[in-house]
Amino acid sequence: MNTDNRPLRYALTISLTYLVAGISYIVSSDLLLAKFAKSVEEILYFEVYKGVMFFLVSAAGLFFFSRFLFRKIADDQALLIRNQKAILESERRASAGLLASCLAHDCNNILSVITLRLEQLNIICTDPEAKEALVKIKEANERLISIMGKLKTSSNVEADKPQTVDLNLVAQECSHIATKHKAFMGCQYDFRPAPEKTLVFGSTTLLHQMILNLLINAAEATRPYTSEGRVTLIVENTHDSAVLRVEDNGPGIPKEITESLFMPFFTTKPSGSGLGLLSVRHCVDQHKGTLHIDRSTLGGAAFVISLPHS
Repeated sequence: MNTDNRPLRYALTISLTYLVAGISYIVSSDLLLAKFAKSVEEILYFEVYKGVMFFLVSAAGLFFFSRFLFRKIADDQALLIRNQKAILESERRASAGLLASCLAHDCNNILSVITLRLEQLNIICTDPEAKEALVKIKEANERLISIMGKLKTSSNVEADKPQTVDLNLVAQECSHIATKHKAFMGCQYDFRPAPEKTLVFGSTTLLHQMILNLLINAAEATRPYTSEGRVTLIVENTHDSAVLRVEDNGPGIPKEITESLFMPFFTTKPSGSGLGLLSVRHCVDQHKGTLHIDRSTLGGAAFVISLPHS
């Protein structure tokens, strides 16, 4: 159907309806007047009454029609704004995916060199503690290679095969890796796992990526606002979900930029990429969880994530 003709058809329909109703009202009222009026005074009275009623009915009709019309316009404008935002968000995500794919290609070249060097070091190394450290580094390197592979092939980190995962163990592994990051140098870290297993159903790769991003962001948020950074990772169980809290003693997050934090390329850090929290949101959405930002008991920001139990 050609929607360009709709306004003309609607206008003609309304005009003709009003015209037919007006003529019908005048003719029927005149016929009733001729039948029942017995004097000039009654004719004048009915003419005045007829005119007043005509304007009252017309005004009521215009009121309800205008109300309907303006509400429709407001709804259409709201829908248009939502669609524009969705298109803009889609374009930003596409740009983020393209950039991530290019970065993954370059990072894979560097990671290949690191893998080769790790294998060489493992052969010549004889110290047991150093060998154990090399194993941890190799595991982190392999995990990074896995993530880069997904970025390169799909321009997005898609979930690997879902499985039942203990969030306590994932958080513990991420804690071990994150605390070796330069952002944690001189930073006090406190990991509080749940006293019992915290089982969720999902992607181990995405969960690792989500927790690492949150921990590193929290550590970076404490600099240079405080001389002694503090970061806390808490895992808790509720009756229907597993709750993950990452808190810091940084400056906190202003309410006016809370939603913008999860937009592609938005960052408050001079050297930030604006992709870390985007991947956090993606992971939460993939696991059908919820995410909100609260005020930390340490004085900074708290990212609170709830994931449904397995």
